[in-house]
This record gives sequence, structure tokens and C-alpha cells, in this order.
Amino acid sequence: MRHPVWNDYIAPEIAHLERRTIPLIPKKIEPDPLQFVITSMLISIPKKDRIRTFNFIRRSSNALSEYRQARRCYYRFFNERMPHVYLQALHHFECCLACAYQGHELLFGIKNTPFFDESVPGRAELNYRMHRLYNSSKHTEGLIKSSAFAGDTLTMWISNVGLETRNEKMTFDELANIISDMSFTAWIMAKSYIWRGKGGLAELRKAVLEIFPEDNKRRSKRGSGSNLG
Repeated sequence: MRHPVWNDYIAPEIAHLERRTIPLIPKKIEPDPLQFVITSMLISIPKKDRIRTFNFIRRSSNALSEYRQARRCYYRFFNERMPHVYLQALHHFECCLACAYQGHELLFGIKNTPFFDESVPGRAELNYRMHRLYNSSKHTEGLIKSSAFAGDTLTMWISNVGLETRNEKMTFDELANIISDMSFTAWIMAKSYIWRGKGGLAELRKAVLEIFPEDNKRRSKRGSGSNLG
């Protein structure tokens, strides 16, 4: 897989791909949609909020599962150097991004607030890149027809940075932050005692939505200048 011909016929940069570290996400924050089903049976939750929350938790669980499968296939590729294993890893990363983006739409739909903004540094800008990568990965035909088409076989690929298109990049650390934040938020929202809190649903919304920017700032300070190698 080291011959540059594979860059044209399989994926950009595949011939030069080197193994990087993809963070492990702990099992203790794995969200459980069925736990929320029981919660919503015991506690009165407005129907639209209940449906959004259930599907957010489901998407979070799926995103975490796809992330773990992508991680396994990614490491397997460097043991076997077989193209089908690379494509399996990419498939799981694509599904992971799709679940993550759709989950964000549902969570932030509770308050009807935007969750990505290219001009706002931090999590809003990272979410903007997630939005762009997700759109690129699902619109191959549109890209081929566009004037910006550069001849790449794939619209999104795995690179030595992380996930990449012609216009956007996301490191493995950044993806891990998104998935771990989602999982932690969904894990909290599934629990009945959270919905019974003094402040009620309004305070729950505020507390959960604040997890994203606060956690991102904390990680940015801790991981500034980090090396994926």
C-alpha cells in the first residue's frame, strides 16, 4: 500500500499513512436509551423534549459504537495494510460523524439554538467543521458535479492529521472530544434523578448544554500543543 498509485485509486494520502493515536473513550459513560425510556415513563416530560432526548441518547450511543469500531479497524489496517480494512475504518468514521451531527441537532433543538459557527473559536468552530465534514462525506455525487472537484476518489479520507477533506480537517483528539462529550451528556440525561432536580427541565437544559463549551475549554488548556504521534 506504499505505492503512490493507491492515492489516486483508493484514497488521498493512503500510501503515506502512518499510525497515530486515537483516544480511548471509557465505558463508564456509555449512554443507555432504554434507561431514558424508563425515566420518561416515571416522570412527565413534554412530548417533543422526550422524543428529542430519546433520539439524542440513541444517536450518542451509536456514535460511540461507531467510534470504537472505527478505532479498531484503523489499528487493524496498520497490522494488515489491506485496503478493505482501511475502507471499513472510513465507513465507521463516516457513520460516527453522521450520528454525532444528528445528535447535536436534536440536543440543541430542545432550546432551538445553533450549535456551530465558523467565526466563534472553540466548540462552535469545531462543530462547524463537523458539519462540513459530515456534508462532504454524504454528497459524493454533488462534489463530482461541482466546479471544485479535484478528482479525488473519496470526498473524505483518513489522513495523518485525522479526518480530512479538501477544505476541512479534524484531528482524532477533536473527534474524541465530541464523542466523549455527547456520551457523557446522554449518560446524564438518561437518569431519572436529573429530571427530578429542583430547577426542573429548564435547569437541566442549561446544565447539559453548558457541558460542551466548558468541557472543550478545559480540554484545550490541558491539550494545547499536543502531538497525535
